[in-house]
Amino acid sequence: MGGIIILHIYTCCEVKFRIKISVVFVLLFIFSGFSVLAQSSKRLQRMFDEARQLHAKQDYQSAIEKSLGILARDSTFVEAHMLLADIYH
Repeated sequence: MGGIIILHIYTCCEVKFRIKISVVFVLLFIFSGFSVLAQSSKRLQRMFDEARQLHAKQDYQSAIEKSLGILARDSTFVEAHMLLADIYH
């Protein structure tokens, strides 16, 4: 009649253990992502601070390049858009 079907019935404890393990892995995955985002955000903020300093020194070309570098990494970085608007205005 074909192959043998093996059915494993999990006990209540096994199910709870598997759920706990799954939750731990999901949380680790989520928090590792937040860590990467936080590091990236700090780096972008440092780059923006440099771009602002360049703008204050009237080194507009370097400030533009730094701002475009920021936007290449994060196109939603509003401050970089505003700095470029100020430079081009």
